[in-house]
Amino acid sequence: MSTIECRFLDSAKIWDMRVATKRAQKSPATFATTQDQTHLESSAYDNSDLKALFPACAERLDYLSIGILLASTRIVGMKIPGLHSIYSSIFWKREEALESLLDSAIKTNNKPLPIVYTYKTHNLLHLVTITLHSPIKATIKAFERPQKLPNESLAELARYTALKAQPFARQKALVVGAGSGFGNVCAKLLALGGAQVLATTLNTAFDTPMPNITTLPYDVLKPASSVLKALQAFAPTHLYYFATPKIKAYEGKLNKSSLSMYLEYYLFGLDTILHALSQNKPSVFEPSSCFVEELPLEMKEYSIAKSALETYLRIIAKQYQIPIATPRLPKSATNQTLSILPSKLEQPSRILLDELLRFATQNSTQEKQC
Repeated sequence: MSTIECRFLDSAKIWDMRVATKRAQKSPATFATTQDQTHLESSAYDNSDLKALFPACAERLDYLSIGILLASTRIVGMKIPGLHSIYSSIFWKREEALESLLDSAIKTNNKPLPIVYTYKTHNLLHLVTITLHSPIKATIKAFERPQKLPNESLAELARYTALKAQPFARQKALVVGAGSGFGNVCAKLLALGGAQVLATTLNTAFDTPMPNITTLPYDVLKPASSVLKALQAFAPTHLYYFATPKIKAYEGKLNKSSLSMYLEYYLFGLDTILHALSQNKPSVFEPSSCFVEELPLEMKEYSIAKSALETYLRIIAKQYQIPIATPRLPKSATNQTLSILPSKLEQPSRILLDELLRFATQNSTQEKQC
């Protein structure tokens, strides 16, 4: 007897899945079980297609194993959890004598064996445990992938009473990275608070037209000279910088490529814009992270980059004598923090508005002193 254990894990998902599995094991009472109902799935497949697409697999694996593995992907991807699923693992204890007989029967009769399975879902976690009962015994773990969060709407943001006083009315605000998340919320809050806003996005158009928001496509990694000239022509008094890559967790030694990517976005992308706007000397707001203090080991690259950002902007403040802000924001409900683990995170606007108001007050105080 031998064992097959396959894991299909993205490095950014490993941490969440480990925690999710441990929580599921500790809270068995929260399972909703459908063990009394069995389901069938065909293990048939086109051998000619398999040989063309996966020749090594067709040559080295037996008919039974190939049929089971392919059928398991259909169960996960099309049945349960179905669309937007994550195939996490399959644990299969091999009974080689029995499976050899079954494989011979499949070849002789040219008739694949049906797969009999049951499943149970977890009420708290988006976890499904699928048990294969026949023709082999195996356990599959799969997760339902969290759905993308929509941007906060103008109607939601207009409820903040602090915006009625138009606290940003004197600002010409350049918001970089306004396509989604904090950057999108920032542009809307500033506009609702009276600012004239130029918002840049990368791959998507700005989702909500407003009279005092102008939009512009801009890639901080490939800055076009024409766009930089447009930023100069806008002559912003304030720069709000939210450009970011996908934030990922890494275990083990320092990931050089990941750290380099963060620095390209958070430091060098900002530096290019500040160099272009050196005549304007706008006040600069770029959020840091609570991870600079908490130092989670799986987020060390991100934490180092955000710490470097804080030092860089202190140098910029000293060099140009301009106000800066690098508030260490906590995790909030954005697409960067989507997780298979249930969580209750604050909306970005609840976190960001106080920081924007504090930054506006800081600017006003410095202007009066001048």
